[in-house]
Amino acid sequence: MALELSADANLQTGFSLYSDVYQTYLLYPRGRHLRGALGWIAFRLGLDISKQFPEIGWDGVIFRDMLPLCNCKTIFKIDRQGKFIPCPVCGAKYDETVLRTVQTRKLTYKEVSEGKLYRLSIILQDDKWLKDILLILDYANKYGLYLGSRHTSGHGKFIIQDLKTKEIKPFSYSKAMLVSEAISEQGSMKMVIGRRLSEKDKAELIQLKALPIGTVITNVNGFYYGEYGGLGFGEFVPYEGH
Repeated sequence: MALELSADANLQTGFSLYSDVYQTYLLYPRGRHLRGALGWIAFRLGLDISKQFPEIGWDGVIFRDMLPLCNCKTIFKIDRQGKFIPCPVCGAKYDETVLRTVQTRKLTYKEVSEGKLYRLSIILQDDKWLKDILLILDYANKYGLYLGSRHTSGHGKFIIQDLKTKEIKPFSYSKAMLVSEAISEQGSMKMVIGRRLSEKDKAELIQLKALPIGTVITNVNGFYYGEYGGLGFGEFVPYEGH
């Protein structure tokens, strides 16, 4: 039986968005960012699981995107255009709840302030790596989870709250919608991801084809759709539209 480790990730530093076009991937940490940060912790601790992280096709552990949470701790859902819709529980809007506008003499930009919450979700295909993942999360809980260490670099520092473990079965839907890009040769969009084997190595850039967020797919079964699901790609939710 697969396991899901879930928690709230509390943003401690905040981060800024200087672009006039706030692309979805900038608004919250993606699964590949989470995997990279936890992978470095695994290397520092000398854990056996550290040998798995450089292989981008490894999906023994799936690191899902850190989607933003409303103040009522409901995940902000995404529509077919990749835009956040109002919270289905309390009606709060993402732009008003999470983002704030900062004005200076020279420019105006958006900012996510400290204290905002994000979903942390890690799926283990079995319990083989459970002990190692718990050690990694314990380290991150004690010293902070850094996805870019400065206010203007990356997504900043998070602390992990209310970690829970539960058994989980693969999802099966006749019709579903992607809430993260799915890596597929049938994809129309191009993506570039980076991989570094050590702090001394230069990042290796890997070009991939992907289906965009909001794509409707049919007859899906599993924890992700497409390839490289261990990096958070291909997450889907049931779709009831036409």
